[in-house]
Order: sequence, then C-alpha cells, then structure tokens
Amino acid sequence: MRRLLFAAIGVLIAAVPPAQAGAEPRTYGGQGPAPSAEQVRATVAAAEPITRAEVVERARSWLNPPVPYDMKGYKDGWRTDCSGYVSMAWKLDSSLNTETLPDVSHRIEKDDLRAGDVLMIGGPNTGGVYGHATIFERWTDETRTRYWAFEQTEPQTVHREIPYPYFDNDTRYLPYRYNLIVDGPVP
Repeated sequence: MRRLLFAAIGVLIAAVPPAQAGAEPRTYGGQGPAPSAEQVRATVAAAEPITRAEVVERARSWLNPPVPYDMKGYKDGWRTDCSGYVSMAWKLDSSLNTETLPDVSHRIEKDDLRAGDVLMIGGPNTGGVYGHATIFERWTDETRTRYWAFEQTEPQTVHREIPYPYFDNDTRYLPYRYNLIVDGPVP
C-alpha cells in the first residue's frame, strides 16, 4: 500500500508542469535555464558570420569596467557567466551553455588555435560547475605552453595568461572554433 501511495504521488508530481508546481527553471550551475532543442536550433539559424577581430573586440568590451561574474546576472541581454560571455563575443543569443556551445562550434587541434577560438570543457553533461570556457587570444611565445585569454570568472571578467590547456594542467579543456568565424571582413 505504501509503495502504491508513493507511486501515485510521483505520477501527480510528474504531471504538474514546472510553472504550476512553482519550480524554478532547471539551471546549469548558473549557466541559465537549460536551452530547449528549439532554442538551440533558433540560435543556430539566427547565427551570422563574425570576424576574429570582432570576437576579440567584443570580449575586450567587458574588461573596462570589468563585468562582475554572476551566475544569474545579465549584461545587455547576455548572461554574465562563462558561456554567456562566449555567446556575447560570438554574437549569439544567451541561451547556449557549455553543453550546447559545441552545437555551434567544432573541435580543432591545439596548433590550429587562433584569436576568437575557445578552450572549453563542453558537450553533454558539462553544464553547471562541470563546464567552463575561455576565449583564446594568442600564444605568449613560440613554445605554445601559455596563452592570453579572456575569461568570465569570479570575481569578474579578466584578460590573463593561462598555461595550456588550463590551470593545473586540466586536460578536459579542449580547443573549439565557432562554425561561422571568418578571418577577414564579414561577407
């Protein structure tokens, strides 16, 4: 009888839409609500080409004054977490997070990294505290063991030197390139 009662309560809870149940939208460690498949498709469909110089300029725009990192905050329509920052720099809407940024980008090799690419723990199950992204600017020297990056992290946006692939030799950080990034003038 007790098992039947708990099963019935479970069915009732599952049948109530989150808005009616008073639940907050599911979030990924402050990376905003989990985007629906339709939101991701709409973001991809609305995406436009952007130059590497524009990405760097847009990333730099959050440095002065530095934008405070806030897992639930927004600046000019973009979330002020790491994936919101990458979305802003790539001129995408703010619905993407580290799980879905790979939907608009592709993996590249370390030697292919160029300004405007990202190093990211991304893909399935990386939302929240498991995912993070930095915007690559350039190598510090020819050894390619350190790079300059823009990063939205606590307490605020920074431009700093980072050891490759990331601090503490965190090999989960992989290089990605936005699918619509271009080297020269936008067509």
